[in-house]
Amino acid sequence: MNTQSGQIHRIKKMADRAMESTGSARMKVAYNVIERSPGRSYWMRIGVGFVNQDGSINVRLDAVPLNGIVQLRDPEVRGASREE
Repeated sequence: MNTQSGQIHRIKKMADRAMESTGSARMKVAYNVIERSPGRSYWMRIGVGFVNQDGSINVRLDAVPLNGIVQLRDPEVRGASREE
């Protein structure tokens, strides 16, 4: 396993543990929103964030956004439809 794959595996494992032990409210998903054309954007998942007991957030990024903007969101439940 190369270094990058190992890091991704560790981050996913940490996210799984956080979800099991504390619920999704303690974990966030990090996105970079890329504007494609007027009114259209692409949300690229670039990492995770973990909410600490004091309310601060540790962020682990797999990619660094070129525009410098990171959007942290609660994870979506798989199979749930998005409200528009």
